[in-house]
Amino acid sequence: MNSYELVRNTHIIVGLVLLIYTIFPVVLVTISQRGTRFASTMVLINRIGQYLLVVGFLTGGYMVSKFDYTLLWMILAILLLLVMFAMSGMMTKPLKAFKKGEGNPALAKKVLIFSVVNALTVIAIVVIMYHPEWL
Repeated sequence: MNSYELVRNTHIIVGLVLLIYTIFPVVLVTISQRGTRFASTMVLINRIGQYLLVVGFLTGGYMVSKFDYTLLWMILAILLLLVMFAMSGMMTKPLKAFKKGEGNPALAKKVLIFSVVNALTVIAIVVIMYHPEWL
């Protein structure tokens, strides 16, 4: 296995794990009912997702340097990744409030909005990664 295949396989695994963000909205609807134990699990999953975003960014950057993608595709990929960084980062504070038992419906709504935007962003990233010829 050469270095490119290793990076590509790592990138694919990271992408598959990041699909967890597509089920976040469904799972987060019950956050106020499940209590602090559930919230601490969600904080952990979100933190792991943030680290995986960094790995995905690095491996994707390496792969882009090896092939010729359009400028529009590269800009869109970076912008979508930045949206994911932002949404997962902004989700952290309300999730930690639920973890401490200080959650309320307004915070739950915030987390739900951030997670829906994140889920849609993951789907958009998957689409442009599998169909770069569209751009």
